[in-house]
Amino acid sequence: MAKSSIPTNIAMASRCAAKVKAGRACSMAELRATVMLLQTGLNASRSATRVAKAQVAEKAGMVRDLLSRIMR
Repeated sequence: MAKSSIPTNIAMASRCAAKVKAGRACSMAELRATVMLLQTGLNASRSATRVAKAQVAEKAGMVRDLLSRIMR
């Protein structure tokens, strides 16, 4: 009997999701861990995107200020 491995990272969770998409069975523990990992990853990426956008806006403002000083 094959040993079921509980996903501990995004790659393992993606493999479990691919099994579900293909119609193969996964244990309830595997599915639960997959959903939690993918949800955590999505939330982390959204947060990182928000921070990156704020940093880009700040840097764009700095460049605009520097260019306005040069053009005077």
